[in-house]
Amino acid sequence: MQTFKIVIAGNGGVGKSSLLHRYVAGQFNRSYSVTIGADFASREVDLGDETIRLVIWDLAGQRRFHVVRDGFYRGAKVVILVFDITNPESWEDLSLWEEEISQQVPDAQIVVVGNKADLNHERVIPCNAAHRWAKQRRYGYVETSCATGAGVDDLFVGIAHLVTSYEAPIRRANSCSATSSSNFLKRGNGRCSP
Repeated sequence: MQTFKIVIAGNGGVGKSSLLHRYVAGQFNRSYSVTIGADFASREVDLGDETIRLVIWDLAGQRRFHVVRDGFYRGAKVVILVFDITNPESWEDLSLWEEEISQQVPDAQIVVVGNKADLNHERVIPCNAAHRWAKQRRYGYVETSCATGAGVDDLFVGIAHLVTSYEAPIRRANSCSATSSSNFLKRGNGRCSP
């Protein structure tokens, strides 16, 4: 069975650990705890004609862990760059994360994830702005909700297809809808409300 390393990066508190645990264990915990260094889990993905394993690394987002993070990027095929749609600082810091990622794993695909789509009524980052930012860089963009699970499985299944096939690159994809992110490998405008 082929194994692929995926890294989840972004500011602290954006829901990286929740994204990992929602996908791997199907659970969501509303309480926040800081990831110290890194955490990881794996899950097998059945793609029909083959089964692969995604080993997913959740990196600490606080600046004080910058030095610790560097080694955890090594070998990543895809980096999921997460921000919180209700947190402008997490949005503003995407460029810093992009720079860190390009220094550590310049060949990795990047998927930008606007998380906490269940809090759309508190949104401060417009979906269209996030989509435009990602599209300008040829990154995929999707929105997820770890609280409801919307878009989470589709995100990782799409990534599984990405790492096994070059016919549907995620960098050219987009979707602003947490409820229809199974289409995020296709070109289109997506919807902004879950």
